[in-house]
Parts: sequence; C-alpha cells; structure tokens
Amino acid sequence: MSRAIPLLPLEKFTVTSVSSPEEVHEFCLEKFGMTPHFMMAVLSKGLPNDLHMGIEWDYDPKYGEWAALTISVRNKKNKLVARDYRLVDEESKKTWPGDLHVDASLSGQGIGTLLAFNQMRLINHMGVPKMLIKAGDVTGAAFWGRLGFDLENEQALLHFNKKILAKRLEIMSGFLGEDFVHHAYEACEALDRGSVWPLTDLDQDIITFYKKDKTMTMLRMMNEEYVDITVGEVTVREAVLSAGALARFENRGVITLGQVLLVGQQWYGVFDFSSQRQLDRLALNVSAPLGITPDESVVQQAPPKLHRRFRLG
Repeated sequence: MSRAIPLLPLEKFTVTSVSSPEEVHEFCLEKFGMTPHFMMAVLSKGLPNDLHMGIEWDYDPKYGEWAALTISVRNKKNKLVARDYRLVDEESKKTWPGDLHVDASLSGQGIGTLLAFNQMRLINHMGVPKMLIKAGDVTGAAFWGRLGFDLENEQALLHFNKKILAKRLEIMSGFLGEDFVHHAYEACEALDRGSVWPLTDLDQDIITFYKKDKTMTMLRMMNEEYVDITVGEVTVREAVLSAGALARFENRGVITLGQVLLVGQQWYGVFDFSSQRQLDRLALNVSAPLGITPDESVVQQAPPKLHRRFRLG
C-alpha cells in the first residue's frame, strides 16, 4: 500500500506563512480531514503534462488560521497561466468566491472548466453543501452556468451592467440574423426571472454562420463603443467590450452567442450540492463523475507514518 502512495513533490506545494510545513499538514488533517497529498491529487486531476500546479495556504496571524487556498498553474517555461483562490468557511458551510483566471494562451482548451470542476469535487468531498463564485472576469461569465451555477440571490446581478448588455444586443442586430438576435433577447429577459442559464445556453457558434472576419469586425465595434456608468457620484465611460476580452476572442475558433453577451459581466453564483436540478445540469455538460476516484482515495488513505514523514522543505 505505501509504495502506491505518491509523495507530493516539494516544488508542487509551497507555504506562505510563518508556520512550519508540518503545521500546514496537521492543519489540513484537523480542519478538513484530508492530507495535502489528497487535495493536490483532486485539484490537479486531468491537468495536461505540460502544465504543473502549485497550491499554497495564506496565513493570517490576526486570526491564527490559514485564510485561503491559492491554486496556481504554470507552463514548462514557468509562466503563470492560471490561478484561483478559495476560502472554505466551515461555520457557514460555504466556500466564498475566488477569482479564477486562465491566460489567453490557454483559452478554449477547457483548462478553466477542469480547474473549476476539480474544486467542486474537492468541496463536495469535504461535505460543504454550497460553493459560491464570482463570475465574469474577462470571459468566465458563461462557463459557470454550464457547470450548474445559477444566480445566488436577488443581489447576484448587483454588478451586472445591463447598459452594456443592451448595447451589445444593439450592435449584434446590425451583423447577425433575426433568429440569432431574437434568441439573444429572449435569453436576456430570463435574468429578470432569476436565472442566468438561458444566456449561458446560447451556444450557437457565430463563426460557423458568419465567418471569423465578420465576427471579429462586430467585436471590434463593441470594443470601440462606450457606455456611461455612474457609481455613486462618479460617472465613468466603459468599453462595451474590453480589450482583454477582444484579445481572447482573437485566439478562439468558436465564439458563441452566450460568450459574447456575458463576457466581462459580473454575477454572483451558487452551486448547491443537494440540488438535483443543478446536479443534473452539471451531468449534462461534464461527463466525469463528481465523486472521488479510486486512485485519489489511495492518496487519501496514506498511513500515519507517511503523514509524520511528510516534509515540504
């Protein structure tokens, strides 16, 4: 049994705290009932061989506890290409939103979905019933809905800019067919009924029907248009489509209607692991099981002597 248990390579796990690696190890066992080996096995499952993951705990001396788990992914040149962080609050039985970001060089390869789904698997195994997210940074707003996340509450659209949404629809109407625009308007109306799913489900590929050149011309026009946004007593001008989102779309072979409408739009979502409705939706879009696999269970069941021998540096 012991020979089948992979020890975590030192470069894979770093600790940004004044505490020792042994204390981090004991913290994971005491707070979550699992070893750092196991957490890494779950979070990195399915990651391509040319990418490597690091995880670290940020320590807050004020509270005497590790405040957040930070996940980073680097390529062979050691460039940071993906990151996220996650705070698990056992008292409220929720995980608070992180900030999942994937570099444009990996856009469209499913890395973001993989990282998010592996977090869902780990959180579900912890027995925490709800996972909260903040969707919308650059291109992330669309894929969370396909993973089963929906609007958290009546405040979920607090930072969702409907002026920008309306302007995108207006520009679309000059480029796309009537059917495309009609479906888009219908999906946008669902926001007022408390669901983002109709928007995330707009998976019609614009490039297939209108070619890449015309699609990018439409997106560049969005980048060149602005809307006035008032926050308190301050009014600022914001591009209808950010330069960062435009750059990501340049690298994509598929650009869906839902992606264009939701890109950069922030909304707060929740996945309730007891909701069959959300579990069914997840299963429709991700074929892998939500549960822990046998190879990961082996890592979890490391004998105590390996726990005591564990060293990070």
